[in-house]
Amino acid sequence: MPVVLKLFCDRSISWRIADAIRDLGFEVQTLAERYGEQPGQLVADVRWIAEAARDGYLLLGADARVRHNPAERQMLCLSAARYLVYPNNNISTAEKIGRIRDHRAAIEAVAAEPGPWVRHLTARELTLVALDCGSE
Repeated sequence: MPVVLKLFCDRSISWRIADAIRDLGFEVQTLAERYGEQPGQLVADVRWIAEAARDGYLLLGADARVRHNPAERQMLCLSAARYLVYPNNNISTAEKIGRIRDHRAAIEAVAAEPGPWVRHLTARELTLVALDCGSE
């Protein structure tokens, strides 16, 4: 039986995208589903990063700046998070869903790699990006 990949969507991922990714066969959890609609908007990024990574989720977002925020970067490193991120949030919903669909085999392959890591979901490929875990 194939392993179902688990994706945790940060607040930059709409419910439409989360639902479409579910339809592709992924297990998906959003901030609102984990914490509640209102509390999910207020939960600290370091908290959901740590908790979702601990629970075995690949993180999915559109905020490439997360790896530059010292507290968030440190939590990505400490929790051995695996973070898939759209390089910018200015692409359409259809394009975001398409990138997950088109890169499914690559996502399955990298899901087996231990974290911490950050990969950009580009139109062509998953691109490993630098995550400086030694500066904290």
